[in-house]
Amino acid sequence: MTTVSAAPGAYVHFLPNIGGFVGADHVSMLLATGIFETDKTVIGVDIGTNTEVTLASDGRLSSVSCASGPAFEGAGIRCGIRAANGAIEKIGFVDEKVQFEVIGDMAPIYDAMMIDQGKRFLKQIGASEFVIELNSIGCTECRAEYKNTLSAFLAPKRDSLCDDCKRRIERNFLRIFDCKNEHCQKIYDQAPKITDSLCAECADHYKKVHQYLHMLDVPFSENKKLVRGLDYYTRTVFEFKTGAFQAQDTILAGGRYDMLMHELGGQDTPALGWAMGVDRLLLTMPDTSPLIESKKVVFIAAMGETYIPATLPICETLHTLGFVCVYGNPDDTIKKQMKSAHRLRVDYVVIYGEQEARDEVCAIKDMESGEQKNVPIHTLSQYIRSL
Repeated sequence: MTTVSAAPGAYVHFLPNIGGFVGADHVSMLLATGIFETDKTVIGVDIGTNTEVTLASDGRLSSVSCASGPAFEGAGIRCGIRAANGAIEKIGFVDEKVQFEVIGDMAPIYDAMMIDQGKRFLKQIGASEFVIELNSIGCTECRAEYKNTLSAFLAPKRDSLCDDCKRRIERNFLRIFDCKNEHCQKIYDQAPKITDSLCAECADHYKKVHQYLHMLDVPFSENKKLVRGLDYYTRTVFEFKTGAFQAQDTILAGGRYDMLMHELGGQDTPALGWAMGVDRLLLTMPDTSPLIESKKVVFIAAMGETYIPATLPICETLHTLGFVCVYGNPDDTIKKQMKSAHRLRVDYVVIYGEQEARDEVCAIKDMESGEQKNVPIHTLSQYIRSL
């Protein structure tokens, strides 16, 4: 058995090969300081303090136990996971969900990568029959304009709506799209889209999320009726759906909630994430638990938004070859991104900026030896295989 303790406030890598994120200094997704002191990566959760992870000698999960501090949305987590003969017998959470978040960054690249991460997570645990639906609910200004547009559309039809929808139009108008009444839904099928009422900034954000999802080869469809009922949600919303269940078909849901911290009395802090109910997790997983293997971790430091299109294929290559890929904040300086890479104890850093683009190379730094070398783009895949 191998037992390791995660540092207080750390995030534990949930499954190999689903990627990771680094945003502001106080955020690290999936990667825990201290975890890589062992020769194993582990299944884990968004956790707080006093966490122990135990692995069997064959690399399969034996147990996880934690007494957690509060999660971002105020829900504490306690978990107990045990595997016998390769099968997970029990997962229990106080809030009954698995939850990943990025806090502190508004860049649309993180919206796309969070969705891509959800896709990789589901495929890693054995799910294959699912579709991804996407929408943007904009900001408060967008929603105010959309409410006027929607109200004008519904005015001649209001009397035919159900009583719940009549109340929701006044109190929380986006909730009408959650109505289960077939007659109401037929009316909403013809309603104007909220994305036609987005302000210039929100429209640009949504457009870039689309572009990055295409670059990441993440298939999706737009669902104009996909909304959130709480005011602190903003911009991107998404759901993963499956036809495998008789009742609810959503297995994973997420989006941005940039106004949550402000509503709780804190400073304006952008945030996004996704959550999956544990019951859905168990129903989606195959009968045997995934084999946990040690993975090398590579940090990608793109030196500005301009270089995102060139570095996303590198991220995909790393995933395909079995690496864990952590994508730094392109808006951060190289000094700040390297600081994040050091904190996460990654194995390598791939640097790509103006000079590298001009020379058609990537700078790759070995974080253990400190050695850095330029590798031509056309030979990068071959070089990565040798790491």
